[in-house]
Amino acid sequence: MANPESPLWLNAVTTPDMHDMTAFNDTVYVAEANNHSFSIWDVADKMNPILLARVVIPGGGYVHNIWPTPDRKYLATTEETANKTMKIWNREDLSNITLVAEYLGPSNLAHNAHIEGNYLYLSHYESGVSVLDITTPECPVEVARFDTYLSADLPQFQGCWGVFPHNFNRSHRIYASNIDGRLFVFHQDTSVVSFWATPQIGAAPLNVSFTGFSPLATDWAWQFGDGDSAGAQNPTHVYPPGIFNVRLQVNLPSGTGSKTQTNFITALAETLTVSDTIVAQGASVYWEIRARNNVPIQEITLPVTLSNVPAFATFDSLSVVGCRTSYFQLKQTLLDQRGSGKFAIRLRADNGGGAPPLAPGDGPLARVYMKIQPDPPTGSTIAMSLGPVGSASLSATTLTTTYVPIFSGATAVVSTLSAQFSGTPTSGNAPLSVNFTPQPSDATGWKWSFGDGDSSLVQNPSHIYAPGLYDVRLEATGMVGTVAQTKARYITALAETLTVADTTVAAGSNVVWEIRAINHVPITDLTLPVALSNVPAQASFDSISASGCRAGYFEYQQMVFDDRAHGAAVLQLTANAGGGSPPLPPGDGAIAKIYMTIPPNAITGQKVALSMPALGIHQLIASTLSISFVPSLRRGAATITGGTSCDCHCHADPVCDGQIDVLDVIQTVNVAFRAQAAAIDPACLRERTDVDCSGSTDVLDVARVIDVAFRAADPLTVFCDACSQ
Repeated sequence: MANPESPLWLNAVTTPDMHDMTAFNDTVYVAEANNHSFSIWDVADKMNPILLARVVIPGGGYVHNIWPTPDRKYLATTEETANKTMKIWNREDLSNITLVAEYLGPSNLAHNAHIEGNYLYLSHYESGVSVLDITTPECPVEVARFDTYLSADLPQFQGCWGVFPHNFNRSHRIYASNIDGRLFVFHQDTSVVSFWATPQIGAAPLNVSFTGFSPLATDWAWQFGDGDSAGAQNPTHVYPPGIFNVRLQVNLPSGTGSKTQTNFITALAETLTVSDTIVAQGASVYWEIRARNNVPIQEITLPVTLSNVPAFATFDSLSVVGCRTSYFQLKQTLLDQRGSGKFAIRLRADNGGGAPPLAPGDGPLARVYMKIQPDPPTGSTIAMSLGPVGSASLSATTLTTTYVPIFSGATAVVSTLSAQFSGTPTSGNAPLSVNFTPQPSDATGWKWSFGDGDSSLVQNPSHIYAPGLYDVRLEATGMVGTVAQTKARYITALAETLTVADTTVAAGSNVVWEIRAINHVPITDLTLPVALSNVPAQASFDSISASGCRAGYFEYQQMVFDDRAHGAAVLQLTANAGGGSPPLPPGDGAIAKIYMTIPPNAITGQKVALSMPALGIHQLIASTLSISFVPSLRRGAATITGGTSCDCHCHADPVCDGQIDVLDVIQTVNVAFRAQAAAIDPACLRERTDVDCSGSTDVLDVARVIDVAFRAADPLTVFCDACSQ
């Protein structure tokens, strides 16, 4: 090849049959076609080639091409025959060349193999181009494939019949040609990071095998999502119950690469439980279906069957009120045959309103309410099971899959033993003393749990409650065992306080006054009637709002009464107005803010006082989960500073706006007949409304203001000069 335009023929290698050959330096590799074999030749002496080895492939097809690895320790052969694999051979011992691996793509007809670096590139007819990672030649892994012939994947002579991966400029480009004349140019991204796992879902403890892939990676760092990690390329990991994200980071020649797959592994140990119990004749009871879920639940179907209905009991209802799923937006009845003890319901968290899935936890999912007949024999049983009922089967859906929770049935045994009880009173101001009484039964022992950590073993206990909302539980013991009843949110002890702090405000300033709430029970609704004194004389009532306060998330916030010009407004707040927002939790902080403006001519020492009287039909009231109540109000006042020291110039003009009109008449009437001292100016010798300087505001002062306001009387002849007194 010294003169490439005129190559000089030297010699030939003679074989029984030949299709392709590949020469590397002084070694020639020959694919011997119909001879079902391949051979290796030493051609260092061009005039005397030496056969180094020949391998006849058992059951071989048409041996089409041959290509060695860069280190010449292995070679790959293809057989252009249907169902014949691409084969990888170890040729380190020429006297014992051994087959170490095979591969065949979907079309079952491979064509030519080329090797570049640690990758084998295969033209595979109707399967297109396949790329195998042969870093470990004994274990080739397909890492990429591109189908250049979409019509089919059959072992026929269509599609890709040439692939060329050898790039002398390291462009990472791959060229492939189809029999139909099309040329494809690919780019190979060697920085890709990928992984997969088997299995991705199953019962906990879940043993998962991971496989990492990144062509040029030198180090592997796995984060399994449960706090554990690993540094191997293909680790295994055992997961506890839950849903886990998985992250793989690798070191590359160019830096680092990573991939994260969210909600990738789901390990299930979800259980539904219903406790065995003893129920009393004639009693109304409920069974709790409790869920211990380790993964979020988006939807659940509960098919319920009660035995011995109607002989021993009546199936009243299935409800999620007071349960963990109470906020679910879809509550769809699938089957209602309660007369025979069958009912099925589908619950879905988000039905278009954006409600979140049920968070992992442990607690009641639903309650089955029953009424026990008054006359079943003692020892009669009512069994409960979950599904299937009609077409409804027990199932739950999490973020990644639908599954069947583990459930074991429960039995209620009828007895005259009862855990029914009552308390008096069930609500009131703390400290609240409550007397408890159990229903008469054949009980011989009682265990009370008052919900605040205290308990009692006496039959008729009394208990004093601190502020809060409490569940009460009674366990009654008799000859047949123990029965129990829990009354949720049964006792409400109130010490709820609204506070407006005394403060000072500067004349000419904008003021924000907080109404703070200290609540020990959840608040669902709140009506705030607000009346400010000295409006408009000393201040303007700009607005009242819950924005930026603890109740700022409440769904309904409406000013239902508005007379701010005279200092009165009513703000009504509701947590859940149909969107499922929770009540205001117990706490301490601002519930609303009052915005005021103090005019520059306001009088130093004057006060703007806040009260919460009934305004029209609106009065101060709050609601918790069980009752409505009136919070205690600690009212406050804002004392003005930095204003004028005397308002004698406002004498007979109580609102101090420079004119005598109906507002001044109203203010004078309020002081004279309604005992309101809002117009008194402590910095002056006389009250603004004492227009005749008699020492008190009375009917004569009202008449004189009316004369000026409505009868055009001359103030100079009607009013005294207060500033000269």
